[in-house]
Parts: sequence; structure tokens; C-alpha cells
Amino acid sequence: MPRIRLIIDALMFICVAALAGTGFLLKYVFLSGQEAQVVYGARVDQFLWGLEEHDWGTIHLIIGIVMVGLLVFHIILNWKTIIRMFQRLVSYSKIRRIIALGFSFIIITLIVFPFFTTIEVLPRQDEGGGQWLEPGQGLEPEQVPGQGLGRGRELNIPAP
Repeated sequence: MPRIRLIIDALMFICVAALAGTGFLLKYVFLSGQEAQVVYGARVDQFLWGLEEHDWGTIHLIIGIVMVGLLVFHIILNWKTIIRMFQRLVSYSKIRRIIALGFSFIIITLIVFPFFTTIEVLPRQDEGGGQWLEPGQGLEPEQVPGQGLGRGRELNIPAP
């Protein structure tokens, strides 16, 4: 049993590192449409290792789902220890029940709320303005100063 716990913990650690890496990639390396248009002078597709931003978002989601599955398995394997520690920390059973119910409610709400949420859809205020570049057209990445810094750099985007 200790070996399986070690394997589960190691896999969870790898998942956390992969989630951080793909999250940083999505936030700081891939440019938003408006930022890419400012940098490249037109609307462009961005790829890393043959995958575009949305593909990396899907990978990020899949790693997150795997992480949640490993976490559930980790909790199942350590359930007795969790219960004993909780009983030591909170000695009154009524308070334990209230805390457990509140915690369960929060967890369930956070998991299911995306399925019961309606997004707001508004027409765009801009005309788009840019045009898609054909492969081989436009600026090469090495011609753009600061390429690879993604959203971390300052962009002077005029307000509408």
C-alpha cells in the first residue's frame, strides 16, 4: 500500500507541474487575437509543436481531470487518516457535521456550477479590421522583438 501511495503522490506532483506549465504557456506565451494583430500586423494563428492555443487548452483540461481523479484516489487511500485527524482537530460531532456539510456543499457547487451557468453573448464593438495571413506571409517570429514573451510585455493598444 505505501508503494501505491507514493506512485499516486508522484503522479499528482507531475500533474501539478504540467498544469502550471500549460497554464503559463496559455497565459504568457500565446498572444490574444488583439495582441497578435498588434505584434504581427494582421490576425495570425499561433502554434507550438504543431498545436494551437485551443489544443493546449484541451491538454490543460485533460491534465486537470487526471489530477482530480488522482486526488480522489489519494483521498480514498487515506480516508481513515483524514477522519482521525478531523476528529482530533474538531472534538464536537455537531460542529464536525456542520463543517463537513459546508465543505461538501462548496466542493459540489464548484464542480457543477459550469453546467448550470449561462454565458452572456454580446456583439463585438469593433469591425475586426485584420485579415488572416496565408502561411509564409507577414513577419517571421525572429523579426519581432521580444517574441516568446507573450502577454508579459507592454502593448500599446488604442482604446476603442
